[in-house]
Amino acid sequence: MTLREELLELVVDTPATVELRGLLLDDATDVRGDSYGAVLLSRAYSLLGVLARPRKALLAQALLDAGEVDGWSVLALRALPFPGLEWSRATLMTLADGRRLDRAIDASRGVVAPLTRDDLHRLPPTHAAELGAAFERGAVLCARVGGELASFAHVGLRTEAHFDLSVDTLEAHRGHGLAQLTAAALIEHERRAGRSPVWGALEGNAPSLAVGRALGFVGVAELFVAEL
Repeated sequence: MTLREELLELVVDTPATVELRGLLLDDATDVRGDSYGAVLLSRAYSLLGVLARPRKALLAQALLDAGEVDGWSVLALRALPFPGLEWSRATLMTLADGRRLDRAIDASRGVVAPLTRDDLHRLPPTHAAELGAAFERGAVLCARVGGELASFAHVGLRTEAHFDLSVDTLEAHRGHGLAQLTAAALIEHERRAGRSPVWGALEGNAPSLAVGRALGFVGVAELFVAEL
């Protein structure tokens, strides 16, 4: 049995592990381990996942091998002491009130539609790069206002039973409920494959948490995140 297979048996599919298990399921993730833990290095997602308590040397080597890591994030179920890492707590939420979601799904019809690759040139470079990469992983949905691209939703990481929502709205269109509509449409899309949504946001990201709660999500777990 490979290290990846061993870890997949240990990291069961729950809302708390959607990102770490999702990294393990991605064949492109570089999986490294020692007798104390493991490190999951993903250049595709600019993420470094940490399982259990790997030796500092293993984590340091993974960071070194990743090369340019500006903008990367480190994910862990526990805040591990490591020089240079400052951990923030993220709340992971799942749906508790399906009625709110159903209302948002109904409201999204006629507003939210798939984004196309031809749309990318109309976006700021950072959004175009992120959404262009998201096309390789599945549908990218978009809410338009007066013909303008406004709000976007796509799957971050997915497991057999769960998926991580990634939602963003261009600054000029924030505060009008568009994030709820694009998120609801993506949830409807992924439910056809039998997957349940997980809404994750840093505790300091009040707007994202508010959108999730407005859709009927409630906190069920936490994750620790360090930005590089």
